[in-house]
Amino acid sequence: MTCEGCNDSGCCCSPLSQFANSRVAGLHPEHVVHDTFVLTASEPSVSGTWGTLYQLLIPSIHLVGVSAFADPGNVATSSDLKGIAVMLYEASDPDDEETYVIHHGITLQPGESYTFGDEILGSWFDTGLYAQIIGNSGAVGSGTNDDRVVLNVSYVERDNYSPSFTDQNLQLQHYWACNRTEDFKENWYGGSSNDDWENDGTSEPSFATVDKLTPPIHGEAGWASQEGLTTQAGDPLQDENLDFVLIE
Repeated sequence: MTCEGCNDSGCCCSPLSQFANSRVAGLHPEHVVHDTFVLTASEPSVSGTWGTLYQLLIPSIHLVGVSAFADPGNVATSSDLKGIAVMLYEASDPDDEETYVIHHGITLQPGESYTFGDEILGSWFDTGLYAQIIGNSGAVGSGTNDDRVVLNVSYVERDNYSPSFTDQNLQLQHYWACNRTEDFKENWYGGSSNDDWENDGTSEPSFATVDKLTPPIHGEAGWASQEGLTTQAGDPLQDENLDFVLIE
């Protein structure tokens, strides 16, 4: 049966699965794949890689759920371990850092777990799922690889992710017509934007602009040279001599 409109029969808008969340409604349970990964982190080293990188999933996917658990034994083997950073990203060219796009990131203390909520649902990793696992040590230069994290990932391959079948503009127009009689976005307040803030140092209280996270893979020793954890100006960080420095 072909639906001419939701107002006629209601069949077009009726949910077809048990998932209530609008971003996963319509998914068939057999299309949801659940994988578990046990990943090893590497702590900062004087030379070499910054963290351990993994290609977890090759196909284009949409996430449904993610949880992470840091091995409580991490603290026993790394007395200086402060936590493990888990960065989830996609990369059209894994050998080119410029193509990396981080979607989500968390930091876990030994024995701590975290389950992503609604913010993870539907996240699209077009070129597959990659993870960077960083042992966040207080002593730069250890370079150890004995910190582990368990990552549980539930996902749907792009071809089976039915919420993406609807054209974006058509979906907007559909819900506009359900609520308003004017032409599309006529008399609609779409919110305000602002210009980039050029802080001249006179503001009270003091604020700072923050850049988006970028996943550095190689770098010199020292926290200040790494942009993976923060690039916020004025943050106190420790260098390889454990002296506090400020990122300019």
